Amino acid sequence: MNSQANVNEIIESASRIFTIYGYEETSINEICKMCNISKGKFYYYFNDKEDLFTACCAHAYSIVNEIFELFEFDENLSFRNNLLKIFSCYQKVFDEHSFLLYIIYSIHSTQQPTIKEKILEITNYHQKKFTELLQKIVEYYSLDISAFEMSLCFHIAFMAAYEARGALNYKDLPGLKGDSIYDYFTYYIDKVLYGILPCNNELTKNSIASKEALNIKTAQ
Repeated sequence: MNSQANVNEIIESASRIFTIYGYEETSINEICKMCNISKGKFYYYFNDKEDLFTACCAHAYSIVNEIFELFEFDENLSFRNNLLKIFSCYQKVFDEHSFLLYIIYSIHSTQQPTIKEKILEITNYHQKKFTELLQKIVEYYSLDISAFEMSLCFHIAFMAAYEARGALNYKDLPGLKGDSIYDYFTYYIDKVLYGILPCNNELTKNSIASKEALNIKTAQ
């Protein structure tokens, strides 16, 4: 196994450990024990725990950025259904790399100021690319909402879906139906869209012709 493969194996194992115990409660001793490596090997690859956590963040987002290659805008779909298609791309990446969702959750929940500052550039790159993607879609449908606002709405629905499904160690929320995370995301994105966009032809208007109805509905 080459050095990069060793590093990636440590990073992916450590990502799960950080998620279980949190950054503050995770020690280098625990990391070495769980990753089955010596302290010497740890310090050969990383300067300290903060360096490892930053590496976990960079590795995670380098994989998550694959969604920009996976997603292809379909002008024959509604605005809503293109959002669902984006979510499916995220799901595909998370299904292939199970540690990703958890380390990303840890990244955004850590309270360490120095850590937040170091990973800001990493997370900002993904957010910038995602907002640019949404900007093109919003403009295509001539919707009266900024790409930044839509990005926030998308990620609120995204995190709510995973939390509701119990994927982030949260109890299932009452009153929700469906047995997949996709079902939960659909439920939440419909709620969000219903709250911020008018239910009229503006939702389906684009530069070519009116497309299928947005089909917004509340959960039964």
